[in-house]
Amino acid sequence: MLDKRFIAFVLDFFISIFAIFPVAFVLFAVDINYDSIILSLMWCGLFCKDCLFGRSIGKYVMKLYIVDDNTGNTPSPFKCIIRNLTYIIGIFDFIPMVLDKGIVRLGEYMTKTHVVTTVLKRKEKEIMKRLVTILLFYLIVILINIMLAKLSSQLGLFGLLYQ
Repeated sequence: MLDKRFIAFVLDFFISIFAIFPVAFVLFAVDINYDSIILSLMWCGLFCKDCLFGRSIGKYVMKLYIVDDNTGNTPSPFKCIIRNLTYIIGIFDFIPMVLDKGIVRLGEYMTKTHVVTTVLKRKEKEIMKRLVTILLFYLIVILINIMLAKLSSQLGLFGLLYQ
């Protein structure tokens, strides 16, 4: 069976892709070359995904979080980013997540962190609900902006509204 860490990573990967779609639509609507911007945002999302309380949305769903081996607490955001930078090396860093045989990921080894299972506290649940609400609001604002950009371009007002 696949490891919970791998399932959490796959969830985070798809979330980062879908979170970029509204940005891509806006950049496309204003006719900006967006290939490098979107790729940068996707990598940034994957690198920074664990910075908030040592867990990403995928880890939240799978009831996992990251612990610093030295302190027993959530690692600093900097450690979380360094830990996730090793995703660049590709398949070699995913093998420990798939096998789950006590093999440590390179990022975990470098930052002296590990992933543990947790029971969510009430406060953490409330914070995650608020984050989901903020994300949904962000998506709604982006979609409204796209519709206004399209409508204004059809009415010949694009240059007036979006300069």
